Amino acid sequence: MKTPAKKKVFILGANGTVGRVLKDALAGDYDLVLSDKEPRGENADASVVQIDVTNYDDLLERTPESVDTIINLTALPECDRIVDAQAIKRMSALYVVGSYNVFMAAVQASVRKVVFASTNHVTESYEKDGKSTLDREITPADFPDSASVYGAMKFCAERLGVMFSREYGLSVISLRIGTVRQDEVGEVRRCERTRRTLLSKTDTVDVFRSAIETNTRTGVYYAVSDNPGRPWSIRETIRDLGFEPTVNSRTLFHNAE
Repeated sequence: MKTPAKKKVFILGANGTVGRVLKDALAGDYDLVLSDKEPRGENADASVVQIDVTNYDDLLERTPESVDTIINLTALPECDRIVDAQAIKRMSALYVVGSYNVFMAAVQASVRKVVFASTNHVTESYEKDGKSTLDREITPADFPDSASVYGAMKFCAERLGVMFSREYGLSVISLRIGTVRQDEVGEVRRCERTRRTLLSKTDTVDVFRSAIETNTRTGVYYAVSDNPGRPWSIRETIRDLGFEPTVNSRTLFHNAE
């Protein structure tokens, strides 16, 4: 019997924290094509293709043929809640125009799905120190009350994805990601908030794999491990995407002792 071909997955922003986690873990399951705006450091992965998503023609030209799923992880360094004029130009170019370009390129290249790395900051006003202020877990149905330009722009990109889904039938899964760190054990031990907001590296891989494989066409979901006291609901993520969290902050904390 002929072995089915692996799905081709195109990762944008592959040199970031989440990208490094995914490309190592998913390489055996998918035909990965990796890209980033620029190499990072002396040991940057030579297989990563340079692509600037704010340049639509460049993005479309470099989008490989026969891609099943694009994972958009493109990001800028963290910044203040309210930014200056130069920063707002950079942020809007990437998070609004760049996201729009990715959705449009996906349609033009006949890509089936885009998995968009959104952020928990979309509903940041409902969370303080990793605790929900609503007397219940925050859900995707709650009004997107951002407390920063970053959160507001990520929400804008989520809505662009919904628009492309309705207009063109593109599948768009937006994941509002929790706290992902390379040194997750150290971070859990140092930071009380992270004990509630952590998305462990194991669960990062599993939630993105679930997003790739789900038959749910479009939706917004929180991506966080099943941590004690987590502020966001993953009921919808488990129900619609088939996500099964296995490594949480309690597990990491106890294993480090």
